[in-house]
Amino acid sequence: THGIAERAHAPEISVLLERYAGYAVDGLGAPYAAFNLAALDQYRDNLMVLTPDRAGDYAYLHYGRDISRASGFDQTGRRVGDLSPAMAISTIRNYDRALKLGAALYTVQRTAHSARTSVWESLIMPVISEAGDRYILVFTKPVELREQLLAAVLDSSTDGVFAFSPIRGRDGLIEDALITTANRRGAEIIGRKIDSLINRSALQNLPILTENNLW
Repeated sequence: THGIAERAHAPEISVLLERYAGYAVDGLGAPYAAFNLAALDQYRDNLMVLTPDRAGDYAYLHYGRDISRASGFDQTGRRVGDLSPAMAISTIRNYDRALKLGAALYTVQRTAHSARTSVWESLIMPVISEAGDRYILVFTKPVELREQLLAAVLDSSTDGVFAFSPIRGRDGLIEDALITTANRRGAEIIGRKIDSLINRSALQNLPILTENNLW
C-alpha cells in the first residue's frame, strides 16, 4: 500500500496511481465514473474489471486482451474461484483487502509452469458507483524483462542452477524448501526433467543436498 511508484516496473502504474489518488475517498476508493473502461480506454487491454458476489468470490466483467494473450486464457464471464486453488485464494484475499481499505494495492505474483516462471505486477483499485455498487479494477502486466533475463542466464549456464522457497516449521526454522526454478543443466545433473521438479520438495527430489551435506 506504500511506496508503490518506487516498486512498480510498468510506467502506467505510476500514472494510474496518481490519477487514483486524485479521486479516491478514504475508505471507499475512487468513483467508478472516473475509473470505468470508457475513462481508462487507453489501458483497457491490460485491465480487469470484477464485481464481488455474495459467495465471497469475484466475477470477471472484463479481461484485457493483452492479459489473455500473455496468460493463455480468457476469464471474461468466469470467476476468480475458477483459477487454481492457490491462485484463487491469494487473489481473493488481495481483492478483499483492497475493498476493506478502500485504497490502491500493489502486488507481485510469481507463477511457475514447468520451466517457465512468470512474474506479474498488478495495481488493484477499488471503485464505487453512484448507486453504491463496489467494483475492483486491476491493471496488470508481466514483468517481461526480468523473466527474459532470468531465463537467458539460467539456460546459457553450464552449471546446474536451482532456486528455492523456504518451508518453515512452527518454530520458524527451515525444514525443507520448494524448488521454484531449475535450469536444463541442473536437471541433467540429477537425471530428472524440469517439469518433475518445479514446486516440489527440495529434500525429497534433490538427493545431492543431503548426500554432500549441503543442507
